[in-house]
Amino acid sequence: MAGDLSTDDFVVITLASDRSWSEVLVSMIQTLAPGAALPARNADGEVPMPAALQAYQAALPDGVPFKVFLDPPSGDDNIGKITASWGIKAVPESALIDRKGNIRAYFVNKRDWEAPVAATCLRSVIDE
Repeated sequence: MAGDLSTDDFVVITLASDRSWSEVLVSMIQTLAPGAALPARNADGEVPMPAALQAYQAALPDGVPFKVFLDPPSGDDNIGKITASWGIKAVPESALIDRKGNIRAYFVNKRDWEAPVAATCLRSVIDE
């Protein structure tokens, strides 16, 4: 849907509350290309960035139609500072923000953004 609706009036931005870019890439593979080969983890349980990038490029050769920003948590937290500043305490959560920066809709937990009702909701804000 991000690709279908993407215009100057509609942009999808994602904040990833992972600790590293390699974790973000693995998460995107798992979510957007289920069944694709995942990179191997090293002895520390981490995925080296070159392996994560190679697996991402193989699974999603055209990339993704949205921007991803890393908002890593600190300490034992699971939410980054930017995300926490908006009052978000768990992920995934989504906000639909209009041209003036006002939150028009707020969604807790996962959503099926490919459902017709989601497109209707998004279109109602885009077309205003």
